[in-house]
Amino acid sequence: MMVQEKPDDLLPHAFFLVTNLSRYHYSAEKVLALYRKRGKTEDHIGELKLALNLHLSSTDRKFSDIKT
Repeated sequence: MMVQEKPDDLLPHAFFLVTNLSRYHYSAEKVLALYRKRGKTEDHIGELKLALNLHLSSTDRKFSDIKT
């Protein structure tokens, strides 16, 4: 369980971070930093997809887009 205390908050922010990383090789702070970095990367990928207007192959298409 991770607990973060902020000076202006009445109660600390607590959450569970489940991982298969070894606690002997990674400190709790290092694991949290890695997952935050991953989250930021996924946010950037999502923003890029929105900017490029990408669609999956299973996306519904107009009839005129279908070639027979």
